[in-house]
Amino acid sequence: MAQGSYPHEQQGSYPLTHDRDRGSAMSVQKRGKAWRVRWQEGDRMRSRTFDRKRDAQLFDGEIRRQRRLGSLSALDAGTETLDTYVTQTWAPAHMASLATRTRRVYTNLYDVHISPGLGTVPLRDLKPEMIARWQSDRLAAGAGPTAVQKAMVLLGGILQRAVESGRIPANPARLVRKTPLPRRTEVRPLAPTTVEAMRAASSPRERRFSRRARVRGPAAR
Repeated sequence: MAQGSYPHEQQGSYPLTHDRDRGSAMSVQKRGKAWRVRWQEGDRMRSRTFDRKRDAQLFDGEIRRQRRLGSLSALDAGTETLDTYVTQTWAPAHMASLATRTRRVYTNLYDVHISPGLGTVPLRDLKPEMIARWQSDRLAAGAGPTAVQKAMVLLGGILQRAVESGRIPANPARLVRKTPLPRRTEVRPLAPTTVEAMRAASSPRERRFSRRARVRGPAAR
């Protein structure tokens, strides 16, 4: 047996090792054509499978590093879907302080525009390209630009809270350009001198009607 090798390597696995500081175990094992990393987290045994041995070894090293830093739970950060995060965390924590009308608007925006396209995606898998494609798909489906932009703002706010709670490292929505809103036709009032000139050029009957309209205001419709 070569120096530094282990008896288990003949079966394609590394022995279960123990972290002396924390009393937990880790291993890299061959299972068919895949490599499986197993580790103990509290009272639970966890595992993750990789196609390549090198990837399994790197992940095993990352687990050891996270354990030394006391941040092993970071490995699971962002695995919950957007729907799960919104319904179980974001909404209970942040919706209660909003006005009733605002809550209704947010609920409608999320249910109609956001959840159908992105709700089943894990938080850490939400990338700028995916969000930009979702925005384009909503517009192509006939959603109004104003509604899509409001949904985009809401999504960005939700993901920012996920950043602040440590679930994802950055807000992908911030890197997506929002859909432009259609330009509104600007209404400019006439200058007083122009109004007076038009009135002077009108007939006596039109001038009387104009004076009555100014006094009474616009007719009800």
